[in-house]
Amino acid sequence: MSDFSPDSLLAVRFDGARSGLELVAIVDAALPVALVTADVLAQDRKPLPLLDEFVLRLVNNKVTTEQAISGLLGVPGRMVTQTVAQHFSDDYLTYARPQAGADPTDRNLRLTGRGEQTARELAAITPVRVEQPLVYDQLLWKARPYDRHTVIPRGQAEEQDMILLPAAKSGTTVKCSRSEASRRPGPAG
Repeated sequence: MSDFSPDSLLAVRFDGARSGLELVAIVDAALPVALVTADVLAQDRKPLPLLDEFVLRLVNNKVTTEQAISGLLGVPGRMVTQTVAQHFSDDYLTYARPQAGADPTDRNLRLTGRGEQTARELAAITPVRVEQPLVYDQLLWKARPYDRHTVIPRGQAEEQDMILLPAAKSGTTVKCSRSEASRRPGPAG
């Protein structure tokens, strides 16, 4: 049984991959990449859809008529009416008692105890800023899922006599923070 080297396995895999071309050699090459850090606002999934959440939060903040909620959110009144009906069914909302001297046909919404607790919980869930490290492939001109531990500096690639592939777009720079610029690597091997 013969042992296969990584190069011979690559040769078997890619031989004949392009019709009309013949694989003549396998050489180490370095791809042009840049390590960048993206600031991402991440948030856990909330238990209620967005409209449901905002109806509860608005009623909690004294916006108590369906018309006012619809106008404030800029959505059709029937969407708010359907959401309010569902909240009645789920025991989040009820109607408030009319105030003395008020028109009895004016029905203001009020949160139930369960609705108040849910509105507080929903308001407490806020996005968190997270720094997400990425490897930006300058050959494909997009972020790619490279293992950051396989990225080597340009000088190391040159010392190892790798072929340095050029970036797809010359004269264009990738913007990064000052700390990233000071440790921006060269090509990946």
